[in-house]
Amino acid sequence: LQLAVYFFRYDQADKIADRFAGVAKGDHSYAQLVSRLMFTGLAAAGCYRATKKRKYLRKLRRADETLEKLARDKGANCLHRSFLLEAEVKAVTKAHPSKIRDRYELAILIAKKNGCLHDAALASELAGEAFLRMGKKEMIRDYFMEAVKYYTAWGCMAKVDDIKQRRMEFLDHEKLLTLQEMAASKMQMVTVGLPGKGNSSEDTIGGNTGTISTITPIISRSGQGKNRRASGTLGIGMVEEDEDDVSVLTDGSE
Repeated sequence: LQLAVYFFRYDQADKIADRFAGVAKGDHSYAQLVSRLMFTGLAAAGCYRATKKRKYLRKLRRADETLEKLARDKGANCLHRSFLLEAEVKAVTKAHPSKIRDRYELAILIAKKNGCLHDAALASELAGEAFLRMGKKEMIRDYFMEAVKYYTAWGCMAKVDDIKQRRMEFLDHEKLLTLQEMAASKMQMVTVGLPGKGNSSEDTIGGNTGTISTITPIISRSGQGKNRRASGTLGIGMVEEDEDDVSVLTDGSE
């Protein structure tokens, strides 16, 4: 299921998701639910874009709503995945680009801060694809380069090659060379058996990630005056949703 989503085989992914749901029907473990909901939702989003069949939009929204509830009731570990599905809902329903971008940005930033480089990579790539479909070319390059950076850090060179083959025109050649040198250096370290201690959390897969202890998953998407807050160690300030669903994203750099 995950491989099919990563390589955009959405029709295949949707069929696998349906079978997986049947097999895992009695498994209510948190890890299984979070993973299945995210990839089921992403597969449904891809199928809806391709076919415009409402059943896929309903499936995406169910996955989104259930994942939101998990983030609210069982902790913030899946909050970035909830934001990613929300971004996909907004993208396929043609919400305002600024609202779509806010959700992708939150998904990417929280995934990165929580050490989930694979999710940060996928969210970056999906954001690039979304804005490419919208014709927002000024936004595309950074997202695809971020995806390549996170996939390289994760060690998933198959996805790096995939993006290079499909979206080379949007990639920065000098930055690609730098990333390739970094990847080669890491491979050399592994080959000669050097210890990996001393690396930062961004240089390892799920390394010294810490926790998102200061995120309060008070999530409302109905415009009833509640706030979705993200503060403290994330350094991204606060995202508020008021009655007209206008959100503000800040990364603390301004």
